[in-house]
Amino acid sequence: MSKLYEKYLEHKAINSDKIYPIKNGAFFLFLSKDAELILEKLGLKLSKFS
Repeated sequence: MSKLYEKYLEHKAINSDKIYPIKNGAFFLFLSKDAELILEKLGLKLSKFS
């Protein structure tokens, strides 16, 4: 598991109601359930992050 994903899970364990965007250059990444929620609410394209 990547350090980024581990940190994300730590934050979600503290407050699962918040959405945690991760800035990557000019873009923001949303992981796991946050990505699904953003996809549903904003109609954005879901892509895989490896």
